Amino acid sequence: MNQAFLLDTSARDQEPGTDRVVAILREYKAGHCRCYACFMSLMEVYGHLTTYQFYT
Repeated sequence: MNQAFLLDTSARDQEPGTDRVVAILREYKAGHCRCYACFMSLMEVYGHLTTYQFYT
């Protein structure tokens, strides 16, 4: 586990870079790398997930 990534929310949905983010998250899930995110990015994801839950 030598690699570490700092993720933000700029590449999501179908924007350029989405495939790379998905690949990194799969590597993280498999335990092959570390992922970090700043507080504001975490809050943006949290807001997106909670809004999605309430309106679907």
